[in-house]
Amino acid sequence: MVDPEPPTGKDNDLPVFAQGDSWRIVRDGAVYVLSYISGEIAGREKAVVIDEADAKRLAAGECDIDAILIAYGVN
Repeated sequence: MVDPEPPTGKDNDLPVFAQGDSWRIVRDGAVYVLSYISGEIAGREKAVVIDEADAKRLAAGECDIDAILIAYGVN
């Protein structure tokens, strides 16, 4: 029996909608997932689902990632 390939993260299989220096947005149908590096010591990757309007605003540079994270109550 051949072992299947190890699973990859679902986000890794999705096309990147937009990205910046420390963040990226992937789209899965109507769902936009913002992944970002946290501000913690030795930061780690975190993710939050955001709406389409905010995804487009961030992608267009109309706001910065901090404004989005504050709006969603994450850091």
